[in-house]
Amino acid sequence: MIRSLRRRAMVMSQVLLFAALLGSFIGLGMRKKVPTLPRMTYVLQVQPPAGRQIWQQDTGGDPALSAAVWVEEARLTLTLEFAQQPLYADALVYWQVDGAGDEARRLLGPLAGGRQSVFALPNEVGLADGRVVLYSLAHGEQLTAFPLPQQDLGTLPAQQEEPQ
Repeated sequence: MIRSLRRRAMVMSQVLLFAALLGSFIGLGMRKKVPTLPRMTYVLQVQPPAGRQIWQQDTGGDPALSAAVWVEEARLTLTLEFAQQPLYADALVYWQVDGAGDEARRLLGPLAGGRQSVFALPNEVGLADGRVVLYSLAHGEQLTAFPLPQQDLGTLPAQQEEPQ
């Protein structure tokens, strides 16, 4: 009698193992695909771009921050340079049109680990007044913001009308 119980327990455990494996494979096969986003380009380079500087501002704060906009072949580049190493946790840099809500912010990228960060600016920067916002993802709060006025950027080569 004990032998038959042992045999039945062994067969049941083998059937249960097979059913668990089959259920796992069916579950893996039926799961939904997770959508992925294309990689975004954030920090361009460590050195300032080789173009022409068209705007510069010392925004102050602690640590002191100097911001500059460069143009090279109708491409705008923002450089942020701190006087000393910033101690911001998970800082992200955004550009936001003045008067628009937080949902209208455009992500420029994460703040680099050093004193200087370089970002590509979106094309809308030359068309509307806006501001650059540093936001701490770890603390969930805005660290600092400074204006990036469109009239100070002047007429960019891409916006100039070609003579006819």
